[in-house]
Amino acid sequence: GGRYSGYSAVYGGAVYIANGGTFTMNGGQIVNNRALYGGAIYVANGGTCYLNGGRIAGNAGTDAAAIYVEDGGKLVITDCLIEDNVGLDVTTIDYYVDGEIAKRDYILNQEAIRFHLTSAPLKYTECCGYFTDEGMTQGIEDGEILGESGIYNVYTRTATDLNKFVFSYNSNEGEYYTVKQNTSNKPTGVVVIPRQYNNGTDGIKDVKAIYNATSSSSGAFYNNDNITAVYMPNTITSIGRSAFAYCSGLTSITIPNSVTSIGSQVFYHCSGITSIVVDSGNTVYDSRDNCNAIIEKSTNRLIQGCNNTTIPNSVESIGYYALAYCTGLTSITIPDSVTSIGDYAFYYCSGLTSVTIGSGVTSIGRAAFYYCSNLTSITIPNSVTSIGESAFGRCSGLTSVTINTSGWYYTSSATATSGTPIDVTNASTNASKLKRSSYNYGGLADYYWKRNAS
Repeated sequence: GGRYSGYSAVYGGAVYIANGGTFTMNGGQIVNNRALYGGAIYVANGGTCYLNGGRIAGNAGTDAAAIYVEDGGKLVITDCLIEDNVGLDVTTIDYYVDGEIAKRDYILNQEAIRFHLTSAPLKYTECCGYFTDEGMTQGIEDGEILGESGIYNVYTRTATDLNKFVFSYNSNEGEYYTVKQNTSNKPTGVVVIPRQYNNGTDGIKDVKAIYNATSSSSGAFYNNDNITAVYMPNTITSIGRSAFAYCSGLTSITIPNSVTSIGSQVFYHCSGITSIVVDSGNTVYDSRDNCNAIIEKSTNRLIQGCNNTTIPNSVESIGYYALAYCTGLTSITIPDSVTSIGDYAFYYCSGLTSVTIGSGVTSIGRAAFYYCSNLTSITIPNSVTSIGESAFGRCSGLTSVTINTSGWYYTSSATATSGTPIDVTNASTNASKLKRSSYNYGGLADYYWKRNAS
């Protein structure tokens, strides 16, 4: 029932827990204290802090508004309300375990808890702003922290220099900031997007959107070859059109559980990506079966893949430009569950040597396999009734296309139901015809191959 209030210090405004020391809070309040490191509590190497009840509120700290945990310190929380603590600067910190973004870094605070730990963990599960040992679980309800949590070797990442970004304030649909790169001072290497920002006028607000471009060449981080990985806070709800297009150095993508909207061609021409993970708590997208892809749950449409993508047998369609420029992709099996392969789906996948198309596919989109120059043969299943113009255009290595159905014709109209008949009995001739393309900067001028389903 006690109260610590109005204190100030360099380390821990109210409580400093030294090596070998233990502090247990079963109730009461720690409020309105200030410190450079840990507005309320500082846990030093070898110290242990147990929070079993009470309230920590209204504290302020330059590094960690409420609690600062030094390397080797231990923090165990069973039931404690941590709220309304504030950082003394606008630079926010995001925390990661094994390179994965935490599910919730702040608990009704700005920088509520900060870990200054140097040794990376073997494996930990992250929850609600601090991290628990693998297998432990906890929830958050009305700001209260429930369940027990042990914190040991947690690896931290600091938000990228804010001068590398440009933030735009949005007040139309809730107050938040949109972020994109500063084209005069581009970020490099691992980019950590801050979860909050303060422009000095509109106050501290969440960063909720990655800039939505009006053209494919003006994406948020467009044509930044020096980015290798991007970590997005779980305040981000939308990733705009072409946000990371032409970021050829990008190797991994992690989509947090907060994202509900992903624009077109977001990772277009990112030929180096080998890993895609969608947070398991995301309600709109997933990366089921460790497929290294982004799948829209409501439609089972694969919207983005990479060099290591496998297509789960629950996917029903492959989207527009979904795997375009995945030059490291060497083989792909399209399962029977897929009914359509979208326009440009495997565009410029020059490393592809093997493609198996499932028996459920009915349409192959425009330029779907354009410039897959190492593809030598393919079999069109009997289910296919439409092959888009230049679907196999400029597949220079293609020597055999097997088609075992009849009634094919070619036409210049995507909606036509009749046209000039084609003899498809010769696989070599089919290949010669299908790989011919008149693409010359103005569009694709070849024909659609179609047949009327019997």
